[in-house]
Amino acid sequence: MIEVKLFKSIISVIIVILLLGAIVYAVTPLKTIPGTVTIIVSPGIEVYSDPAMTQVLTSLDYGDMSSIETKQIVAFVKNTGDIPINVIYYSDISDGLLVFYPSNGFYLSLGSSGTLTIELHPAITEVFNVYISSEE
Repeated sequence: MIEVKLFKSIISVIIVILLLGAIVYAVTPLKTIPGTVTIIVSPGIEVYSDPAMTQVLTSLDYGDMSSIETKQIVAFVKNTGDIPINVIYYSDISDGLLVFYPSNGFYLSLGSSGTLTIELHPAITEVFNVYISSEE
């Protein structure tokens, strides 16, 4: 009998926690990231939104976000130049609000491609650019 009461108590606590989580999510306001996030690339680099590399990516659209979530966009970066390169990327926004994966850039041989993930945090309130360039 004690086991049944304990089980019912545990289930009740779990239900309350789930309901509180749903309420917090429901009342969290959505915000739209201001302006367009422009991608500025160096010569010899192309950035695409699809793995088949048919849709050139020139801007990022994160749409609406709640204040408790982050969003990620995956970009496919291709070396279209005539030399191997190290791809580097950065932004003109405050540190910690935009995160790149991999964080330290990556190497691309001639004609090869790599994946770049850009993660946006909801604390961003300013318009910014993302720069993708190369080092020989």
